[in-house]
Amino acid sequence: MMDLNHSELKSACLGYAQAVMWDTRPTDVSHIQAFSELVYQSTLFYVEFIQKQERDPNLLTECIRYLTIAHATPPMRGDIRFVRNALDILVELACPNGSVTVDQKPFFREIRRGISEAENEADASLRITPRHG
Repeated sequence: MMDLNHSELKSACLGYAQAVMWDTRPTDVSHIQAFSELVYQSTLFYVEFIQKQERDPNLLTECIRYLTIAHATPPMRGDIRFVRNALDILVELACPNGSVTVDQKPFFREIRRGISEAENEADASLRITPRHG
């Protein structure tokens, strides 16, 4: 069974909280820390399930990092329901645990296509473009 790296997960949760609590005015750090802890506690709900699926629970850290990049905007400020709903979906996609029928194959093909495009985009961002001039 793989162990969860709690410090990495807490760091990712703090990054998410900072992103959604961002403001042009000073923000009380205790609010950011409290929301970060709420996000962290919400992720812990999935650890046992993921481990029972014989998967790496550190995927939760990657889920939070994904949410930070793709969905963390100030209008999400303090919205733990969004985080919980997003984690439900992301964990289910990473660790399917239910009845899947042949009718769902087109959906999974589209998910694979999107993942492939995202991976290609990530690979392209790693390439160094030569500077001219």
